[in-house]
Amino acid sequence: FAKILFACDCPPIKQTALQQCKNYAVIFEGKVDSVSACVGTNAIAYFSVSELFKGKAFNQTVVHFDCSTSCQLSFSANETWIIYANYYKYGDLEVNFCSRSRKFFSDSTKDYYTANNGMNFKNELAFLKNNFGNQSILTQDSIALQHADEAQRLTHPTGVQALWLVGISLVVVSAFLYFFNKYFK
Repeated sequence: FAKILFACDCPPIKQTALQQCKNYAVIFEGKVDSVSACVGTNAIAYFSVSELFKGKAFNQTVVHFDCSTSCQLSFSANETWIIYANYYKYGDLEVNFCSRSRKFFSDSTKDYYTANNGMNFKNELAFLKNNFGNQSILTQDSIALQHADEAQRLTHPTGVQALWLVGISLVVVSAFLYFFNKYFK
């Protein structure tokens, strides 16, 4: 009747909190809106981002996580988290059990993340604000404006590009006139 269990084994933390933060592409505080069902070994947590400290994130951000192994995270709706995430493919964030990601507990005596992270939730938020400040959270409107601005910049050549375009145009026109005069007299 014995059952084989595998514990999640995270490497010991040998870096300072600031050094650890360099290992993550995106760091934010957010509230879980909902969580998808576990499909295979992965699930998705949908977050409303309240503060962005590092990287780029939308105000509504999706985070993928392991939901079936002993190293799974457990998200529930209406929980507040500090998320330390990386991209596992273009645009898709992923967190894992051994990251610094942590949940807020209203009763600080239940906050078992304090032992691992070396500070409580409130102090960790203050640490992130002091070291990274608040970054701009992306909205769909800000992305559309950014793309419009980039498109407009691409239509206007720089001074050197304009000279090249004029030079190439003169060569093409000269070649056309030469061949036209030579073959159609």
